[in-house]
Amino acid sequence: MMQRPFDSAARLEEVRAGAVVEVRTRYQAGQWAPGYQVAEVLDGGYRVMRRGSREVLPEVFGPADVRLVDDQ
Repeated sequence: MMQRPFDSAARLEEVRAGAVVEVRTRYQAGQWAPGYQVAEVLDGGYRVMRRGSREVLPEVFGPADVRLVDDQ
């Protein structure tokens, strides 16, 4: 499994709804939380949902706070 951080606005265009991602935690600096999926791509970031419960989180995550998970 490989993770790729979204570090530029150009990368926003590569990510589509349904992509499996990890999100940067706001509680432990430098930690990433698995188990999320992109629910919606917005102009400045992403709305994500928990994969298990399908609950969409209310906040918008910026490109630096989301990284793509490639299952390889």
